Amino acid sequence: MTERTMTVARALKTKNRLVEKLGKARSTVQGYNSFRVGQDVREYNIEQKMDESTVLMGNLVSIKTSIDKANRPIREQIYEMAELKSHIAFLRGISTRRGKERSRYMQELEETEYDATFKQAELDSAVDDAEARIDELQAVLDDHNSSTRITVKFADMPKAKASE
Repeated sequence: MTERTMTVARALKTKNRLVEKLGKARSTVQGYNSFRVGQDVREYNIEQKMDESTVLMGNLVSIKTSIDKANRPIREQIYEMAELKSHIAFLRGISTRRGKERSRYMQELEETEYDATFKQAELDSAVDDAEARIDELQAVLDDHNSSTRITVKFADMPKAKASE
């Protein structure tokens, strides 16, 4: 077991690398577990890759837990930022179609007239406001992530096993 002290910003980068390594280890196990009988050379030691994936998963749990504990003081800002991003996606999905149109699908001769409660300029303004608030929150998160230090316990990777 190894303990490492780092900033939250570094821990987030390390977490992302662990996620990538875990995905690769799992993919290797899934892709190379079955092999042709009589095949002399195997590209990977699958048992070792399975052991590695178990250790990586434990290390991922450890770093996520440490990050979560460190982020408790700014949890509200994190949630607000996530909801603002969702709100922006919602606003961008609102139709502002207005005016007369012929049906695109049924070749109708009649036109349908549309109006919109919210005009595009209003929605654009709401998106701008939400993005400005996200920028404010991101500054708070960046400051927290660069100044807050955490200690993470990492299990050591398994030793290489002799190939069969």
